[in-house]
Amino acid sequence: MYNVKKENAGSILANRAQREAEYTKQRERERLKDIKKQQIILARNAQCTLNEHCAELKRLGDIAETKGRIGSAIAAEISRGKAMGFYRDQPPISYDHPVELFTLLVRVFGDELARDIAQNRLGFKPDQLRLSKDKK
Repeated sequence: MYNVKKENAGSILANRAQREAEYTKQRERERLKDIKKQQIILARNAQCTLNEHCAELKRLGDIAETKGRIGSAIAAEISRGKAMGFYRDQPPISYDHPVELFTLLVRVFGDELARDIAQNRLGFKPDQLRLSKDKK
């Protein structure tokens, strides 16, 4: 074997440990750079996908609107808003005066669309789908 003095052996081991630590740090930096590059690529792809998705929902909404299917057009717009993060999932709202609210919906949207909104979007029960007597 090598004839190494005890003083030199300690410094040789310290130098080796330092080189290994530097090499490890360099590899970690390279890994972080690769991870950051991958994150940027994924974010760009996700954004592109979100834009395409929203554009398709817009196109479908426009088609529904031109065919007079306002309910479908509204649903497409709501879906677009959800995809873009404008809406959060929330528990159903309880209405203190559902008959009065339904009456207002009929005034604004007409009977058919108001029924669709009340039942499918707001979760009204059939007995709540009537007009208030004083607001007809």
